Amino acid sequence: EPQQSLLPSSLTTTEPVELATFFEPSAAIGGDYFDLLKLDDGRIVVVIADVSGHGLSAGLRMAMLKAALVMLVEQQLPAQEIFSRLNGLVREGQGNVGSRPLVTATLATFDPRGGTLELTNAGHVPTYILSRGKVQEILLPSPPLGMLGDRYAHCEVTLKPGDLVVWLSDGLIETADRDGEPFGFDQVERT
Repeated sequence: EPQQSLLPSSLTTTEPVELATFFEPSAAIGGDYFDLLKLDDGRIVVVIADVSGHGLSAGLRMAMLKAALVMLVEQQLPAQEIFSRLNGLVREGQGNVGSRPLVTATLATFDPRGGTLELTNAGHVPTYILSRGKVQEILLPSPPLGMLGDRYAHCEVTLKPGDLVVWLSDGLIETADRDGEPFGFDQVERT
């Protein structure tokens, strides 16, 4: 599958961190993307992104975004700068205003040495942290990439051993049951 080839094939790390993923696309080619990158200084970067739309154009935009994002992350630029540059890239490639693509994204940088997790968000769904049986929903309202403005919400949290961090795309939240009811944010938190 073309989209699968753009996703990380191995999630192994030498750090005391366990990683797991689940990816089930709703279309043969779509705009969902996630990646895991390890920096030379030992930090781990997790990226979740969703290009609006489906089909070949969304898949191509996602591939372009991945290439640029990996290059910017490897330069160890601050997350705000990475999103600002990606925003310019998405806006340049928009062409027709009527067919304006948008990209939601979350960039998380985890330092296993101190447990620090930095989160920066561009219009993406919340990040969830499960710590000692309690769920914390981290809302970081910001515009998606491709919109005017380039101020992206940011926060820093310290994880403790045993904490679980969950990143999603909007696909799970929007998935409807047999009665047409979406799974929704409340159900995500309960689950």
